[in-house]
Amino acid sequence: AGKYQILYLIAFGLGCPFISFAQAGYRDSLMKVFKSADVIKKTDITNALSKQYWTLNYDSSVFFANKALGISREQRYVAGEAEAYRNIGVTSVYKFGNVSQAKPFLDSALNLFKASGDKKGMADTYNNLGFMWMNSHNYAYSLTFYDSSLALFREIGFKKGEAAVLNYMGIAYQYMGDFQKAIDYTLKGVEVRKTTDDYDGTVFSLINTGNMFLNGGKPYLAMND
Repeated sequence: AGKYQILYLIAFGLGCPFISFAQAGYRDSLMKVFKSADVIKKTDITNALSKQYWTLNYDSSVFFANKALGISREQRYVAGEAEAYRNIGVTSVYKFGNVSQAKPFLDSALNLFKASGDKKGMADTYNNLGFMWMNSHNYAYSLTFYDSSLALFREIGFKKGEAAVLNYMGIAYQYMGDFQKAIDYTLKGVEVRKTTDDYDGTVFSLINTGNMFLNGGKPYLAMND
């Protein structure tokens, strides 16, 4: 079996528990750096901590995001303010699963990123908006945001972001019942992720690819490298 086939089997069988351990270690390392950081760096770290809790704990994610938001406004740090809004928006998608709770925060983030010309921030937020609409079962509409995100990630050469969006687009097409496009986009995401050090992302892409083949009635392809 190839390296990525083995990786798929481990992830599929164990449900990726090692990713949780990695996240916990990352949070610990952020806290260590926080003590000696300047105020702007502390804001970035606080936002990074908020992101770590997106799916784990809504209250913790919002707590750190609000801390970052307050400091950013005091310092007139637009990037920090935008990222804080983005954090609240994304964790709201996971917590509430509806557009009304998340969209105002993601829209605020997008407007700030646009005003400052931050293409990476814009691409991230378009990706989040795509996920929000996909989570609300508006799959065709979600693809319009994913397309915008994908174009920006490719423009700035950010491979991790490009791969993540391709993976989500594959999932959207799967929900729409277009098996071929779902596989095409997901496999593109896998290939891009193989060129990066995004180990966790590669695992998720491989799991999604395997599940798509299984759901499409081709279990033998789910085990291919």
